[in-house]
Amino acid sequence: MERAKRKRAWVKMYPQDCLFGSINFQLEPAERCVWYELIYFSALCATPGTISDKDNRPYPHTYIANRLNVPAELLESTLEKCIEEGRIKDNLTGLHIVNWKAYQSEYDRQKPYRQAKGGGVAQRFKECPECHYLIEVTRVTERMEICPQCNKKGKEVTLVIRGDE
Repeated sequence: MERAKRKRAWVKMYPQDCLFGSINFQLEPAERCVWYELIYFSALCATPGTISDKDNRPYPHTYIANRLNVPAELLESTLEKCIEEGRIKDNLTGLHIVNWKAYQSEYDRQKPYRQAKGGGVAQRFKECPECHYLIEVTRVTERMEICPQCNKKGKEVTLVIRGDE
């Protein structure tokens, strides 16, 4: 299985939605498990949210069932219900989780805004000229003037701003 360039460590799921949402009464317990595993599997594929290979070719259902370690009949019944309910689309490029963005983190959603505000690649640091201790300049550290490492040793060394990295 091909993995995305940036390995996705987790997907966002809320217990309240899982326990009290429509999935809980529309799918049988085993089918619910398959549904959640389809979400996890799609997070690890080359195109997150789509279960396909890196060339956007769909994996055979028997291959998916094997990867999830479930009977093919269970996968098929889950897919049938999920397609009927509009949770999954199955086409020539793979199985697509319809509401994929709902399973993504707020961090990823807000990332473009942070980068536009200057929180992207360029970062400023304060460096101690004595011990070369680096402190990233943030709201908390921007007023810090004395090196905390040297201060522990009883020295008062003034930090200097080191340009963009």
